[in-house]
Amino acid sequence: MTRDTLEKIPHQRLRLSDNIEIFVRRFGPESGPIVLMIHGAAPGASGWGNFCRNVDAFVAAGYHVIVPDLPGFGDSAKPAGIDYDLPLFTGTMQQMLCELGIERIVAVGNSMGGAIANNLAITAPDLVSALIVAAPHCLAPQASYWAMPGVQFMIEALTQGEPTREKLGAVLRRMVCDPEQISDALLDERWQSAIKQPADVMTRLRITEIASQLHAISCPVLAFWGAQDEITPSAGALVLAERVPQAEVIIYSQTGHWPQFERHAQFNERSLRFLDETRKPA
Repeated sequence: MTRDTLEKIPHQRLRLSDNIEIFVRRFGPESGPIVLMIHGAAPGASGWGNFCRNVDAFVAAGYHVIVPDLPGFGDSAKPAGIDYDLPLFTGTMQQMLCELGIERIVAVGNSMGGAIANNLAITAPDLVSALIVAAPHCLAPQASYWAMPGVQFMIEALTQGEPTREKLGAVLRRMVCDPEQISDALLDERWQSAIKQPADVMTRLRITEIASQLHAISCPVLAFWGAQDEITPSAGALVLAERVPQAEVIIYSQTGHWPQFERHAQFNERSLRFLDETRKPA
């Protein structure tokens, strides 16, 4: 899907507190159960960029899918001089849902979006009925993430000289196991988003560990990891499985940091089956 086509999809802008404006796309029947898809925090990330291979399957299953751009990303506001951290992102999602009159969701998140989804379930348990996370962040100290080879490559590629489309392409290809999955269309969409980001967004990104709070997640959780993930330590899969009372963890071989993208057919099928199972009476 080209950016011109994407812009024709129904969307809205919501002005929240602290003068932050959020860009939101919505798909599927408004009467369906609500699925909130929360993207990650790499350069040029956006809601559609992370979940372009998942939205249609959830809509076909009858879900109403909400895909926002987080503050600092996509077409949402990108204020300078603030910390882009878990409280900001989580609070923004809660404000957005309140503004939309939504009281119950399934939260789906990749990378930092997975951390936000987990944190929503911890801080607002009545809001989240089920969680689906793919390679979520914030399950280890920040230093563990900065030491990952893909993160080191990203830092070097994007801080040495001027950022370019080619450098971003090299970074994205480290996100996945098979670099052929990064199409020109996807790279173009990410680059157009990345060039609108002020430097503050990445330099003031803060990763706060929440592993010690995972026991507070009371809803069912389905988690996905890629065995070749160079961004998020795979040890997080065991942390999640050990500390969340109702967790199932799937690790795919030949898969990097985007299981929902790289293994979209399996991700969609298993996620929808999981949601069907969680909605059935015990």
